Amino acid sequence: MSAEALRTAIMESLHTEIDVRKRGLSDYRIDAPFYFADGDALKIILRSEPGNSWSLTDEGHTLMYLSYHDTEINNSPARQLLLDKILSSHFMECQGGRLVMPDVRIEDIAAAVFTFAQGILKVGDMTLWKRERVRSMFMENFRAAASVSAADRECVFDYRELTHDPHGLYVVDCYIIGRNNLRFFLYAAHTNEKAKDSMVSMYHYNQRLERKPFFCAVFNDEEELSRKTRDQVADIADKTISSLAALPEMLPPFLEKCESASSLS
Repeated sequence: MSAEALRTAIMESLHTEIDVRKRGLSDYRIDAPFYFADGDALKIILRSEPGNSWSLTDEGHTLMYLSYHDTEINNSPARQLLLDKILSSHFMECQGGRLVMPDVRIEDIAAAVFTFAQGILKVGDMTLWKRERVRSMFMENFRAAASVSAADRECVFDYRELTHDPHGLYVVDCYIIGRNNLRFFLYAAHTNEKAKDSMVSMYHYNQRLERKPFFCAVFNDEEELSRKTRDQVADIADKTISSLAALPEMLPPFLEKCESASSLS
């Protein structure tokens, strides 16, 4: 079967634009609009096998993709079990690090390409689990660092003003009750989404509260925040801290400076 005939057959089945390129005597590279969460394209190779059958393989690209995102399979029984389930449900195998769908009939190639791509995408989603775990750990570490940094001041986590936020739309990650009746609203701005939510909360309370709190935002040096988002947060926050590791060093002087200035006024 020619590359053009394969392309036509797969396009008619999937109803989407694809490209099929012949690589060698029996291999074809299939470029279809399937992508991992970060935008990387899947690698799908169609290979003619003896006995008038075909196979699909990623040539080891998917597991390599996981390793680039620090998501190893071999050192995690839970991930290995999940990988086995995904492969089994998508008629795939792992052969020496390559994901393979063997014994594909020529009339089933189009459907097989779709199933193979869906299987690869589910395997790739393991990187999202790790990312969510890292983000969850950030909040746990944020609470611990905030408690230490506040010293003998009281901390209230997940705080909201019942009068001005009855539905909990503008939650403050950490409310620090400072000396001289000062209020400090501390936010964990560790992702683009969380930074924007924090910014909205700061604007909300800045407009609604008669006695203005001091706003402080903590970024995450391990997460890619856009420069625009950082600048927007800095425009409203009284203090921004570049990383969680810097919080115990940078926050106490800020609290003390505000409290000292308040005692002189």
